Amino acid sequence: MALLASQRHRRAADCWRAIAAAWVGVLALFLPWLAFAAAGDAGEVSEARVKAAFLFKFGAYVDWPPEAFARPDSAIVIGIVGADAIAEELARVAEGRTLNNRPIVIKRLGRGDPVAGLHILFLGADGPRIREWLDQAQGKPILTVTENELENEQRSVLKFVVAENKIRFEASLVAAQRNGLRLSSQLLAVAKQVRGSGP
Repeated sequence: MALLASQRHRRAADCWRAIAAAWVGVLALFLPWLAFAAAGDAGEVSEARVKAAFLFKFGAYVDWPPEAFARPDSAIVIGIVGADAIAEELARVAEGRTLNNRPIVIKRLGRGDPVAGLHILFLGADGPRIREWLDQAQGKPILTVTENELENEQRSVLKFVVAENKIRFEASLVAAQRNGLRLSSQLLAVAKQVRGSGP
């Protein structure tokens, strides 16, 4: 009897530890947004810094297919188009750090550059030919993130939005599935909107 009670107590404790760990992960992702919200008009935390922090954190909440990496220690490569301020902030955030035990490489991309070998592709609002970049990345194991996209199109996996002066993001499970990616439930839990699961 005492043994059964002890096992139940241990299972309950394990369950609560798992829940706590999940919420710690959610809060870790959520903190950049909270910091930006708290800064308000004071501008203590710039929009570029918040988006860079999100871009860095996103990689910890995505499962890429094994073929996306040549080796177990291959770098996670983040390509940036048309967002120099965010690229600079991201380089600072990523310096000397790893994602999922992988080094991080930041690449600034221009017209004609290939998307092959990228794991995350960020398309800034001022980046040219957003649709062409998304076409190149479609069907490849690339987490596409945009600031500017035509309404009701589910072409990018994640999209930054501003709601009540706060930086948020929306997620498209259709686009994620199309690119062979799995988004963590922790990531989806803090998305402003999650769009359909697709066929």
